[in-house]
Amino acid sequence: MDLRHLIQKPVARRLWHNELVDPIQSVCHGFLLNDSVLSDCRIDRVLSTLQSDPMSFENPTTATTGRIIFEILRLGGRLTAAGDALVGDIGLSSARWQVLSTAQFLPDPGTVSDIAQSLGLARQSVQRVVNELEVAGLVTLADNPAHLRARLVVPSEAGRAALTEAETRRQSWTDSLAEMVDPEDAATAERVLIQLRRALDR
Repeated sequence: MDLRHLIQKPVARRLWHNELVDPIQSVCHGFLLNDSVLSDCRIDRVLSTLQSDPMSFENPTTATTGRIIFEILRLGGRLTAAGDALVGDIGLSSARWQVLSTAQFLPDPGTVSDIAQSLGLARQSVQRVVNELEVAGLVTLADNPAHLRARLVVPSEAGRAALTEAETRRQSWTDSLAEMVDPEDAATAERVLIQLRRALDR
């Protein structure tokens, strides 16, 4: 999936197209994003190039926001790998864990589209993971009174047990990471990430 598909909304497009996407294309051919892994391009290489060849940003906040976005991209692959290692032996992966936990904690049982919307992902990619979860016996697909074709994704007993174990492991893992982060910095980072997500949702 072309990363630019993620930034079609006006606020994001102004930031990325003029100040980030065009310079990146000289470094990365295609600039493809697939399951958090960039094809023909390493984010570390992109960031290094951008740092050595400063761009003319409109203001310091724009420059900082651009760097935050790239740190998020660099962090994404590392989080995916860490999640895979954390829960791989209980039949989950980072992608399965993300979709299964979203299905569990939606206010009401949701469809694949509901889960995709909550996560900000393409419906097709979530459908693929739901299919895997169903085959693994971690979810069931229930009839949906509101839509005959869009069935509801419901965690099975085995799925709920896997989530309970995953949460226990996640808590311990997060505790160890939190020891390396200043509490005030963590609170600020949370606010900034929420603001960016809401800006992209507009």
